[in-house]
Amino acid sequence: MGRKRSIGLLTVVAMAALAAPAGATDNGWDYNNEFAKRPDDPRYQVPVSTCVYTTRAPAAANIPIYGFGGRLLPFQIGTTRAPECGPNRLRISTLQRLTIGGRLTYMNRGGGDYSQAHAHVAGSELNPPPDLLPYSARMGNGRSAPGCNLHLTSKPVSMPGDMFYKSLSEGVGSGSSWANYGDPGKDDHGDSYNYILWNMPRRDTGASEAVLPGGGAIMANIGPNTHVYACDVSQQVLNSYSYQTNTINGYTRWAYVHLTNPDGENLWGWFLVSYKYGTGNEAEVGLYNWGS
Repeated sequence: MGRKRSIGLLTVVAMAALAAPAGATDNGWDYNNEFAKRPDDPRYQVPVSTCVYTTRAPAAANIPIYGFGGRLLPFQIGTTRAPECGPNRLRISTLQRLTIGGRLTYMNRGGGDYSQAHAHVAGSELNPPPDLLPYSARMGNGRSAPGCNLHLTSKPVSMPGDMFYKSLSEGVGSGSSWANYGDPGKDDHGDSYNYILWNMPRRDTGASEAVLPGGGAIMANIGPNTHVYACDVSQQVLNSYSYQTNTINGYTRWAYVHLTNPDGENLWGWFLVSYKYGTGNEAEVGLYNWGS
């Protein structure tokens, strides 16, 4: 299963019902979808990333990466560790470009066996930068939402390693961990951050839950104390399972939020607000700002 991740902070959450407005006007189900299907074979999704060569020498290990808001991360990535792509290439999202610190950037989709960082790389590092999918391929993920007024602040938190978003019957693997979204920067790279997501690995249908194929796609990484604003969209409260069992051992709570970067671009996506594990209290990942 890999190493266990400790709970970095455990706090009673007074804001659990406040992370998205009660009686929200929009259903969160409509903002958490599979991406578009391939027109030539609708059994599969359109790929939302592509392998792109870099402008650097093969096996370069010092490519700078950026977080949302213009933050230069204190470590680099290398093409020798790019999952699925092979030497001198990065796996780059084709869902968006984002201006960070005045430079046009693309999301490097990390992960894989080497835990490469999910972070933005400058378009000048890519040879050439990829074309983006049409907006319709997002299938409503990342679209704007009404009433984004409830102020939250990101507070990345290391989560227990035994919180998995797939049950045994759903084909759990060692990478199917909710801890990947708590404080992956600190847990894997020594720099604290968490994520805004296009969609989530599970989907709350109201009466039941299901794994969302292609879910968990990362839109941006955000550092501590990043301001986001919960929209008038119902929360998604999603089960957690013990490793290789069908036993529910907790849940994660998500709000649909809006944030704006210093370059004036707007993002809307899913933000991990809190989680509950076992008999413990619900622990904050998004801190509610009273009176804001």
